[in-house]
Amino acid sequence: DSAKLCGVAPIEWMESRYWHLKKTVGYQLARKLLFWGDKSFHLDELQLAIEEMAKRKKLGLRARNEGVRAIVRSARYFHPRSIPPHHKAIALVPRSSTQWISLICFVLDDIVASASSLRTDRYFLSDLYQALGRLGYGSIDFSANANTNASVQGESDGLDGNASPDAGEKARPKISFEILRQHFNDLHGATTPDGSDE
Repeated sequence: DSAKLCGVAPIEWMESRYWHLKKTVGYQLARKLLFWGDKSFHLDELQLAIEEMAKRKKLGLRARNEGVRAIVRSARYFHPRSIPPHHKAIALVPRSSTQWISLICFVLDDIVASASSLRTDRYFLSDLYQALGRLGYGSIDFSANANTNASVQGESDGLDGNASPDAGEKARPKISFEILRQHFNDLHGATTPDGSDE
């Protein structure tokens, strides 16, 4: 009924409100409303996030935090063989580490331009750190970053700046969005990532 009142197709109406639907009813019901398959729904969600981000960029709007989170989280688990070869509905989903790097550049630029609150979100920063590592950009020199403000709390990677030091080892300093972005930009401009495109 809401879609009819807006003069759009039901599927288009639901896609435009996907992040709210997912938060309200859970991803299982949200994906069923959009007719997304059980095994590929994460790719459909990623496609939607990329499409939405590009559209909002053209309109001069910042990307939705939920969409940015979905993109970065997906980069953490990237593997070329996880993409169905003939899934035309996910044409924008990166198929290689090179394509992922271009997308991450786009995401980082948007976060900076919009002064997004994600810059100080420790869970997002942890996802971003792990995504960069997956793409071959994970070797950060923590020792030079002891005076940063935003901490990253990793589950098992020792990223928590407030962690107690192990015997004979100093606690890792806090990590900020600016450090992660600068590290990525420095390496992206100078070297080829360790990640494979195969």
